[in-house]
Amino acid sequence: MFKKLLITLLGLVFPMHALDYFQALDQVKSWSEDFVRQQGYKSSKEGSYTLYSKATGNTFRIANQNYTLIYAINTTKDHTRPSVVCTGILFKGKFYRGFCLQGYEKLSMENTKDSLLIKLIQTPIHTPTANTQAQIFLAFKDVKGTFYLTRYAKQTLDSALFPKATPKIFYEQESPTYAMGDVNDRLLEKLQDQAASPTGARSSQNSTCFTTDAHNFNSPAPCESTHQIKIQELLSFNVNNDRYSFSKRITYTDSPESPSSICILTRHNGTLLSRTLCIHQGQVDLAYKFPYLTFEMGQYDSSTDNIYTKLYVTFKLVENTFYLHQFSQQFFRVGENGNKQVVRTLIFYRQSRDDPKKRHLMSLDSLEPGFTQELQAQCYDKGYCID
Repeated sequence: MFKKLLITLLGLVFPMHALDYFQALDQVKSWSEDFVRQQGYKSSKEGSYTLYSKATGNTFRIANQNYTLIYAINTTKDHTRPSVVCTGILFKGKFYRGFCLQGYEKLSMENTKDSLLIKLIQTPIHTPTANTQAQIFLAFKDVKGTFYLTRYAKQTLDSALFPKATPKIFYEQESPTYAMGDVNDRLLEKLQDQAASPTGARSSQNSTCFTTDAHNFNSPAPCESTHQIKIQELLSFNVNNDRYSFSKRITYTDSPESPSSICILTRHNGTLLSRTLCIHQGQVDLAYKFPYLTFEMGQYDSSTDNIYTKLYVTFKLVENTFYLHQFSQQFFRVGENGNKQVVRTLIFYRQSRDDPKKRHLMSLDSLEPGFTQELQAQCYDKGYCID
């Protein structure tokens, strides 16, 4: 009995055989199914309609090693149970189990030279008097090849999924106590309860606030936020009985002319449709000529003199839905008189080229942050883009 238990425990830590990317995806989906059953819900094999709203991997580099975070978000079409997110780390052909949590519908990640930050957006909580949503931050640090939890924080969001308040830290510890595989709903609840206790409250009084800067999330920022917000209306139009409106959300410290980020908010009949398209510097403009809507994002290339780059993300309106039509980039050489001359054009995605049978159309409201980087990488992988 003890031998069987030991083999089972070892299987959770050490993979039994090498897995490739797609096998790892299948494995993390299987973990999510097991987790669903453990919570007392029926799995897809038992008759429920399981959907994987997201099942993918993101590669990152820490301590001169390449890793891939593989994750799946397991949900149901009729939302009869909380959504489940399960993760794992693919490293040198071996797949290591991460954590599984329930109640989250989106995941994104960032990394620095020695740490990994995972952001999870909770499924909205609807009550008769309010609609609340939040995101949590889980920061992990590489300690001798193992990722340990260093911070756990939570932040409320507004209806556009932008932060409403400073993140509240429940756990902040540099010593290797909880490995990524130790993280679960019970542990997070325990850490939250400890932070709420008198002892936890006293110990956190001198704690600094949690910053979400991708290059600085291990260097705490002051609790008082200096950021300001400016909303600028850009464009609105009607198509039949539908109203589409677009605004620019500018986040800045001193002046809107020097923003820290610019995001485009898209609304359909007053309801937020998307907030995916954001940049940290440069200019954002919109152009519309039925049925095409183009987001234009331009900035000077800091690594090259007199080169201005511009991204074009074009959507086509088909039966009240904007589908991605083309994503491209142009490079301009700026003359002494300020005139711009096109020197190079890259087409990262064109629906007629990359999805001619229209089997994988991408709607504006389904796109998530980072989709432009994914399309750029795919273009190079397929050989359409060449340096």
